Amino acid sequence: MPITDTVPLPTSDVSDHSRLFFQRDRMFLHNVFRVNYTTYDICRKQDTVNSNTTHRNIMILANTNDDSDHLFLYA
Repeated sequence: MPITDTVPLPTSDVSDHSRLFFQRDRMFLHNVFRVNYTTYDICRKQDTVNSNTTHRNIMILANTNDDSDHLFLYA
């Protein structure tokens, strides 16, 4: 089923690439993605996304500088 209403992904500039660091020229594949963040009440929390489950959805706040009607980006 094709998606008819999509939001373009943000583009990165070349300066973002200079922050990548490859140790020993290796990349690894992981099924679990962990995100550390600070909550509104200044507590540290961690969320995980496991690609092997059916609950692997991600929703983030969209850039409000453009004219898009979408408030969130979905992955």
